[in-house]
Amino acid sequence: GSEGPFVIKVVELKSPTIPLTINHYRQLEDYVASIERWCAAELNRTFAVHGYLIGEMPSDNTTVQVELTLLDRFRKSGPDSQLRIVGLTQLINDAWNVHVDAIKAIESELDDEDDSDDESYAAANTDEGQVVSALADASSAP
Repeated sequence: GSEGPFVIKVVELKSPTIPLTINHYRQLEDYVASIERWCAAELNRTFAVHGYLIGEMPSDNTTVQVELTLLDRFRKSGPDSQLRIVGLTQLINDAWNVHVDAIKAIESELDDEDDSDDESYAAANTDEGQVVSALADASSAP
């Protein structure tokens, strides 16, 4: 799997003002290969090494060759690829969606707790009212 104690994730975060190119991707490939070699030599263990290249995606209508090559690589990659290219817009949208879903779940839990507390409070008030009423009846008895 892609999770666990023997997984290394390399994140290459590039400037948001410069479009990603195939050169950035190749730099990440080199880092991943170097880490794999080092782990095998120094730790005598194979690690799963995954790389994430994060930055500004090139424009769809770019004519710059190194940007076009990166876009080709992006289109050919999938969620299980060892190296993934993540555009900043995608990253922000994914983070937003995860946090919005988490916030909604927490709000729902809090609403459920509030409803439960309201019912407990109403029950306590009813019980208290009955106790006060019973005491009043007892004190007015001859």
